[in-house]
Amino acid sequence: MSDETKLMLSADELALAGNRDIILTKRSVIEKAMYLFSSLQNKISEVFRDMISREALPVSSMPKISKGENYKGFPYVIMDHPAVFGKENIFAVRTMFWWGNFISITLHLSGEYRERFKENIFKNLMGDLLIAAGTDEWQHDLAEENYCRVSDLTAEQKARVLENDFLKIAIINKLEDWNRMTELLNEGYGQILNLIIG
Repeated sequence: MSDETKLMLSADELALAGNRDIILTKRSVIEKAMYLFSSLQNKISEVFRDMISREALPVSSMPKISKGENYKGFPYVIMDHPAVFGKENIFAVRTMFWWGNFISITLHLSGEYRERFKENIFKNLMGDLLIAAGTDEWQHDLAEENYCRVSDLTAEQKARVLENDFLKIAIINKLEDWNRMTELLNEGYGQILNLIIG
């Protein structure tokens, strides 16, 4: 591609560049995603309170909500709550809005927390949940090369899951269900808790 071509805008690009409403709408959606996540804080704390106390997890009472512009090219909002991020030990319930893709809840365990909870989790796994079957602990894209449905887990994938020093279980929600998202996420947090405590 020549330098001149790099400078030129196509008709579609020109139309988008001149449309202020697109950016204003995007900003509104991101703000609503952040508000959605912050509005769930008390419910999440309530759902996990007894388990956190019983397991003596050193979690913060405040969620960490962050946003960014470029996870694989698209904006995102992430909330980690409850969460403990140590050098080798992670316990995190991550809720993620990924523009153009989904809203998900992921239970992320590594180190001592993986060891502590893995038996219950494997005992309570259900077929419609997604499990990280790849080797990259920091992969948030729930695509087939990274995750698979528990019911579709092959012997090779199961062996890899058992070998990994992390365990990630995810629930995916379609963006078209946004107007029911509070209800769906609350159900999802209950599912995650039931996985952990049986």
